[in-house]
Amino acid sequence: NNCRGSGKMIVIFEGPDGAGKTVLLRAFNSATHYAHIAIDRLHLSHMVFAQMFGRKEYTDDATRRKAEIAIKDFMRVNNVLIVYVKADVSELRERIRQRGEDPEAGPDVTITMALYEHWIEYLGLEKQVLTVDTTNLPGFNVLIAQITKKIKSMERRK
Repeated sequence: NNCRGSGKMIVIFEGPDGAGKTVLLRAFNSATHYAHIAIDRLHLSHMVFAQMFGRKEYTDDATRRKAEIAIKDFMRVNNVLIVYVKADVSELRERIRQRGEDPEAGPDVTITMALYEHWIEYLGLEKQVLTVDTTNLPGFNVLIAQITKKIKSMERRK
């Protein structure tokens, strides 16, 4: 089973804590009237955090290769757009503080962003990724317009 031919794009919002993934996902769903399948983190985050915390998926070569193949197959078989949501490190830390959390207690956001960018390049996902920076948030309408424009361009390529 996949989403090809269904008219629905799978839109996966990835990125570090505090980047605005969940808020952007909700705004996207509202603006598009749930026309697409929108997900807050999936495979890419799994690889990032597996590497950060030394989980088996990253440290064991055979397991990591299987995970890489599964991600590439998922991306190939389905209509998938990854929206990589990021912001300046100081902005991320401030947003995490505003949520009442200690930004130093969780994963290092600098390392997290570097790993996202590594995995996007390593897995060859650049054509299926739209990077949005929420540091100086121009408003969700601008970001949603960027996302829908990317979806339309990907649909034309099919």
